[in-house]
This record gives sequence, structure tokens and C-alpha cells, in this order.
Amino acid sequence: MKIILLEPEEPDQGTARKIERVYSLLLQDSHEILRQAAGNSLYECILSFRPDVIFNLASSYDGNQANLIPALFEIAGVRYTGSGILSLSLVHNYTKLYPLLISTGIRILPYKVYINDNEVEADGLQPPLALRIDGRRGGREFIDKDDALNAVKALPAGTDALLQEVRAGKKASFYILDSASFLSIVEDELLQASKRAYQLLEARGLVRFDFLYCGGWHLTDIDPCPNPLDEDLLTLAAENGWSEHHLLRMMIEHAGSDLQPTLAGS
Repeated sequence: MKIILLEPEEPDQGTARKIERVYSLLLQDSHEILRQAAGNSLYECILSFRPDVIFNLASSYDGNQANLIPALFEIAGVRYTGSGILSLSLVHNYTKLYPLLISTGIRILPYKVYINDNEVEADGLQPPLALRIDGRRGGREFIDKDDALNAVKALPAGTDALLQEVRAGKKASFYILDSASFLSIVEDELLQASKRAYQLLEARGLVRFDFLYCGGWHLTDIDPCPNPLDEDLLTLAAENGWSEHHLLRMMIEHAGSDLQPTLAGS
């Protein structure tokens, strides 16, 4: 099989080591592998190499910059690992995502949206608070409410963001693969919430969902293109008798299962 191993343009040392590990594991199956950094030459590379699958590590390890990359895969009609442009874009646009999640019955922690420079206040929210900015992965936490509000006020004009409560409680993380629970048995409440979110995002392949229990289960994070060598994922795989090699094989087998390979120019 011909595989493009797509890497972030400037990986840090830890990421570079993980990429090397993925590369060595894929070589065990005698694939023809082309390592390619995400950049201006990517589309030309796809057309010239004509891969069977693109193993998308760029979106796994560079979530703030790589949400548009799958658009090139779609244009070229090539199968790829991970989710598509809608999932990768929407999952970090919190001011749009959270209302949609709530509309489907999924519980999330209390939050307040700040759009179009509306009045900055946080009535009803209890610290600590996390500031989440559309288009950026993760958030910045504040113990003091006034500090959080000042951080909102200091954002550049036109920045859409929200403040969300941060609470303590039991945490649970698990994976959904093509709308089904993967490698673990989970409570039906969590499984159904994850399936609704999976469908809402039009996700593909393997997706990780994180929940927090505090007076009920609340969805706290979604990773639509998870790190294939994440320690929790590898532990879960090992508990089910799966090696790293087996896990990567599975990701390739399920890559773009809903996309017919019709490479441009073929």
C-alpha cells in the first residue's frame, strides 16, 4: 500500500519522536511510505505520489493550524485517517459548538459567550474559570473571576470567546470508532452522548471523548483526530490484547471508509 505520512511542518522534539515511532511501525507491513510535511506543496505531492491512504499526523499534533488540511484530501478524493474539515474546525470553535451540543441534549459545564464585544460580565459563573478562544485548542484557567474578565477585555477586537466553569470530579475518557464504542464498555448515557456529538460533527474514524462527573456526566473535550500513540489509548489497546502495530493497522483499515478513492487526474 502507498501511504503518505503527513507530518506537522515544525514538530517539537517529543512530537518528532512519536512520528518516528509511527513511521517505524508502518514500515513493518512493507508499505511504500512517503513522509511529507504539511505545506504549500502538499496537493502536488498527493497528485504525483497517488497514495492509497494519507496517515494524517499533522492534524493530530498541530490542532491549531491543521483544520483545513483535509479539504485537500477531499478534493483529491484520497482516503485519510482522522476526521474532516467540519469536525476539526467546529470542535475548537466553542462559541458555535457548545450551543449545538446543548441542543442535542448533551450536558456541558456552565459557560458564557462573548461575541461582537458584548458586555463583559460573568453573572452566574463560579470560579475557577477557563477562557476558551475560538480557533485555539484548550484554554487558560483563572482562579479569580476578575482576572478572567480582564483577560476577556484584553482580547483583540472581534475575537469570539467564552468563559466556562472548571470543576473537580470523576473523569472518563473513551473512544468512538465509526459511531461505535471502541475497545471499552461504557455507560449507555456516555455512549449515546458521544454518538450524538459524533454525528453532529460529522466525524470519521477514531474520535476521543472526555467526560467529567459532577452532579451528572458533562462532556468536556472532543479530539476528532487523536494522537495514535496517546498513552491512554495504548493502555486501553494493550488491555484488549492490541499492540501499537495492530492499532495503526486498524486506523488505516478504517481511514475514510465512507469516501470512495477517486484521485484527481485518475
